[in-house]
Amino acid sequence: MFVRRDLTDTVPTPEGVMHYVKKGSGYPLVMLHPLGTSTWAWSAVIDSLSQHYTCYAFDMLGHGESEKPKRHFNIPDYALALDHACQLLNIHRGHYLGNSVGAILATEMAASFPERLDKLVLVGCPVWDAYTAKQRLQ
Repeated sequence: MFVRRDLTDTVPTPEGVMHYVKKGSGYPLVMLHPLGTSTWAWSAVIDSLSQHYTCYAFDMLGHGESEKPKRHFNIPDYALALDHACQLLNIHRGHYLGNSVGAILATEMAASFPERLDKLVLVGCPVWDAYTAKQRLQ
């Protein structure tokens, strides 16, 4: 897969075109929104974070300005599409920040592509109960 230098706010994936917002400079910070929202979920913090990082806030497929997938998608599917997008954008390693379902996607990225993540920040990560939380996060 080759890095694309001509992309400004959308990136093609095999499952559809993903919209993203890029802001700032520094080490990459990939920002993953909650279910049913979009990049606007990060509007209150992206300016502050972009003073220290290159922030990439993605609209997951089927959300915001991204295309809707042509089939039913599950979390591993979203992770594959996100990894494809990140590789085209030259994000080969970075910090990942996820909120709610975005946190679940971030943990899937960590499990599926551990070489691509440096630090993982999980906000409001649903773990269901104290007894299964540890196993689910592993």
